[in-house]
Amino acid sequence: MKSPLFLLLALPAFCVSASADIIETSAVFNIDFGTATLGASKTTGVTAETSVGSGIAPADLSTVLSDLGPGIINQVLADPLVLTAVPSFPSFVLSALAGLESANGLGFSYQGVELALPALLTLLETQSTPVVVTSDTGLQHFPDPSYVFTYEDIIGPVSGHTYDVLTNVNFYQDNLQLAATPEPSSLALLTALGAVAFVARKRIAQVTGTNC
Repeated sequence: MKSPLFLLLALPAFCVSASADIIETSAVFNIDFGTATLGASKTTGVTAETSVGSGIAPADLSTVLSDLGPGIINQVLADPLVLTAVPSFPSFVLSALAGLESANGLGFSYQGVELALPALLTLLETQSTPVVVTSDTGLQHFPDPSYVFTYEDIIGPVSGHTYDVLTNVNFYQDNLQLAATPEPSSLALLTALGAVAFVARKRIAQVTGTNC
């Protein structure tokens, strides 16, 4: 369910209330994506993490998270605001979302320590050749902060409880420009080895008193 902006502003970071067997709580999905450009090649990456509020029984947490991931992703992919965003979401981002679903809901599950961005940078900076980062746009809200993606998913009953989870989904983009790390050429390496060998022979000659 798409919620208006004022609903997000009125929603605390995490809230929980209970009425009969329905437990209301909140969650946050952070989805980080980006590209790394190295010459004519481009690497893409998408990572995600989930954090849920209190109120979910520990015995129910795994079930709630595993059901929450697909429920939210299906709503994201059907959201007209996502499909008509300007600039539009890159196709590699939308196609990767379903693959991020896991037993933890969506990507990593964490409490207090964000993991998605370091994981994204590791994906982008892992290349077949050694590289250095020459420029980094930094993490930026996508498409821009005026876009608010909030969804509701009803999960249960689980152990006699029904969980009403209101979820904020945030998209962030970080693009890198890479350059290959220069490596010594074979000729330069042979020249260096030859110089070392020459110095070693001269020292030996000085010690023994012979001429080489």
